[in-house]
Amino acid sequence: MNFMAQTSSPFKRTSRLRQRIHSLALLFSQLLTSPLVHHELNFMAQTPSPFKRTSHPPAPCSLLPSPLSPLPAPFSPKSMTLFARIQPSKKFHITVKAVAQMLGIPPKVIIRIERWGYVLFVHRSDIGGQFVSYRKLRNWQNAVACKIQNCVKKEQLLMLWLTIKNDGKKYAKQYKEAYYVFVERVCTQQWQKIGLGQVMGKAVGTRQ
Repeated sequence: MNFMAQTSSPFKRTSRLRQRIHSLALLFSQLLTSPLVHHELNFMAQTPSPFKRTSHPPAPCSLLPSPLSPLPAPFSPKSMTLFARIQPSKKFHITVKAVAQMLGIPPKVIIRIERWGYVLFVHRSDIGGQFVSYRKLRNWQNAVACKIQNCVKKEQLLMLWLTIKNDGKKYAKQYKEAYYVFVERVCTQQWQKIGLGQVMGKAVGTRQ
């Protein structure tokens, strides 16, 4: 009887959880109707995405750094290349099936795969051997997307975008157009996500 008296009822915990969820839903609905949130969201919708591979500079925006101002040292594209950030030779999980699919050959043609510092060396039974760039693997695209989604500030995202652009210019032959389209979309989505988080944070701060 003492154990039963000391044990809290699971139904009480469930009701408390429901109350918290209801409170959060109510707060979120109130924030969405806030004039401040509406103003910021309209501003975000009207602001063009800075993640375009064009020669034209982005439209003036208070959220973007001035193109004349120097880049912060910790985020300078020259301080760390995209390859050094991703470290494919150490972190990629590479399979024979994936490499064969990328090369358009049957997996049985590949004898073995060697990881070198900057490329893969694929031993093949038909042509002897072949060098393959890490950038051509699906793993590379997924790793770049992961780096983008880990950015929590717009400054970080912009500096990473500059690093991606520099890498794309230097190794243009190793990329396809679909890669750039994918990266631009992920960058734009993360930019909007960070902006929405900042808007909601401002709205919560004004209500407290």
